[in-house]
Amino acid sequence: GVREVTEAASPGEAWNKLLRSDDVIGIKFNHIGEEVISTSLPMAVQLVESLKSAGFSPDRIILIEAPWQASRRLKTRPCPVGFAGPKVSFGSGEDELAAVLQEVSAIINVPFLKTHNLAGMSCCLKNLSHALIRRPKLCHASACSPFVGDILALPQIRPKLKIHIVNALRAVFDGGPVPDRKSLWTHSGVLVSTDPVACDKVALDILNEQRATRKLPVIGNLDGQIPHVHAAAAHGLGT
Repeated sequence: GVREVTEAASPGEAWNKLLRSDDVIGIKFNHIGEEVISTSLPMAVQLVESLKSAGFSPDRIILIEAPWQASRRLKTRPCPVGFAGPKVSFGSGEDELAAVLQEVSAIINVPFLKTHNLAGMSCCLKNLSHALIRRPKLCHASACSPFVGDILALPQIRPKLKIHIVNALRAVFDGGPVPDRKSLWTHSGVLVSTDPVACDKVALDILNEQRATRKLPVIGNLDGQIPHVHAAAAHGLGT
């Protein structure tokens, strides 16, 4: 997937197109529902092994919100915890940012594909925005719009976003973000893109197709849109 997105001849060449040799790479997973979905550890293993084969040492890789055993097993750099620095204004609010942002220079985003009872869906955009600020509960009004796009447009975040690899091996078609086993389905898919907005639009189509098979209503507003995704597009974060 990474090779095709970058039009490279090999996965190693693809990673080196996306990343600098001196980058500290943060791989952002999602801990909410990880034990139920239970696909994060194999994804972490494959990603770190692929990066290693491309010449990136594990001591320059930080696993963010990964299963607790992953970093020890893969010998990656410990993830800084907490929040650091003064509050940063992002237009629709202000907050402290995650300390890990001061250490990483590149982010590989690895969200789950799932519905979200407030935001509509949680995929590329939502996986990053609310995890990188101290008080995410304050940014859930109006279906998380425009907060998601405002946060990701910050100069401390936006230039570091390199690629989005959606872990849709198992996905959540209803409820969420905390999944119930009854709301899981085996999609056996991975979405890869450098455009988080376009990727989330495709992800929404997949979710709605699955919901249709179960006679559930479509997600989104009357125009079939997820507000925070379109607000992110207005910020120029994608198409």
